Amino acid sequence: MPLTRDLCTAHRGGKRVRFVRIATICFAALLVQPALGKGPEGKRKEAAAQGITSSSEKIAPTSEAGSTTVSPSQDEAAEAAAAVWSEEEIAQAKAHCEKVLHGVEAVIEPVEPIKEGECGAPAPVRLISIGRNPEVTLSPPVTVNCDLVATLANWIKEDLQPLAKKHLGAPIVSVRTMSSYSCRNAYGRKSTRLSEHALANAIDIGSFKTSDGKEANLLNGWGLTARDVQALVAKAKAAEEELKTAKAGKSKSAEPAVVAVQVPETKGKQKKGQMIQAASASSPPLPVRKPSVVAREWRVRLVTTARAAELRPPLPTRAKSQSASGTVLASAASHLGGPDAEAAEAAPQAFDPNDGVALFLRAAHETACKRFGTVLGPEANEAHRNHFHLDMAKRRNGNYCE
Repeated sequence: MPLTRDLCTAHRGGKRVRFVRIATICFAALLVQPALGKGPEGKRKEAAAQGITSSSEKIAPTSEAGSTTVSPSQDEAAEAAAAVWSEEEIAQAKAHCEKVLHGVEAVIEPVEPIKEGECGAPAPVRLISIGRNPEVTLSPPVTVNCDLVATLANWIKEDLQPLAKKHLGAPIVSVRTMSSYSCRNAYGRKSTRLSEHALANAIDIGSFKTSDGKEANLLNGWGLTARDVQALVAKAKAAEEELKTAKAGKSKSAEPAVVAVQVPETKGKQKKGQMIQAASASSPPLPVRKPSVVAREWRVRLVTTARAAELRPPLPTRAKSQSASGTVLASAASHLGGPDAEAAEAAPQAFDPNDGVALFLRAAHETACKRFGTVLGPEANEAHRNHFHLDMAKRRNGNYCE
């Protein structure tokens, strides 16, 4: 022991100086020395009693059966490692960004790597605007990955701007966004696949605004969806059936009816209380009998059920469609299970063919389907009636577009 202590210290100028590297070795030697002459089990017990373990021997807790269990600290270390992106992953993502954004005109800001369980991205960016002359601002800015930035920039420059000039009369200068990064599951799924929003790989767009202030809003400008057209056709068909039923009931009630009439006692073969049949109101009235014995004259007045039918208010008639253009159901063949010729003729227009906003939005949807992995709009379902969902999901069978 004295020898060990002498090795752990040195004197210089009458002062004790501790050498860090030697001190570390000596500290380990001091821990091991009391355990000399003892077996491995004795060393572990004594070290455990002192609450100390050597760097070369970790004491793992054992169960009653003698099997070794995993230390909680090991689980925590694994969870901590999974909760962050590695330096290599971040470096690769940044290098990919430099590659895909080369030549792209966009104003972006780097964002710290995002890691929330399975959600996040190693190199997300904050997208503020796209293009130049005109510059298209995203309001509010969105947090997305670089692949989405590059595809959005190409879509706006090559597709949307020419369409806006054609249908709206001016270029787009602003895009109203509704959602970008969000750690959540895909729409309609509670516990399965993550949404592309959870990977900073998606954006939701609600409207576009031109340089002269004109707005193309999905909720108000898209027009009728296929669901709307089908509902209107079904409603018109139901009203027509109800009208036919009412007409059939009215014509049936106009037929001659048989009513029972009680006549007073007279001479001859007529007896008191005898019931005779009378014709309907459309038949000539019965002759008035004037029995010599009877003091009063009786008139027979006939009532039919036609009056009740006349009191019913008329049902609305079906309005004919002005044109079949723009109607998704107008050309459906009846032998394929679609509406018949009358229903197709009565189907309303999905949108006015002269409406520039509707034409722009539908053309924008069509061009987006060629660039993005997923495109969902008003035709998809009610949840997307007011916006476009665009993401970069990679699919085996090509892009998914609704």
